[in-house]
Amino acid sequence: MTNMNRADRSTYLFFIVGIIAISFSSIFVRWSDADVAVISIYRLFDQSAHASIRLATYHKDYSVE
Repeated sequence: MTNMNRADRSTYLFFIVGIIAISFSSIFVRWSDADVAVISIYRLFDQSAHASIRLATYHKDYSVE
C-alpha cells in the first residue's frame, strides 16, 4: 500500500467521503422539516453532481479509441 498512485488515493478518498455522507444523511433527514419529495430531489441532484464531476475528471481514462 505504500506504492499507491494518485488514482488509487482518489478512489479511496471518494469511498471514505461517501461512507461518511451516507452515515450522516439519515440524521439530517430526521432533523429536517422538508417534504419527502424535496429530500429525494435533493439527494438525486447531489448524487448526479458528484457523478458528473467524477466522470468529467476521469473521462480520459475510460475513453475508447
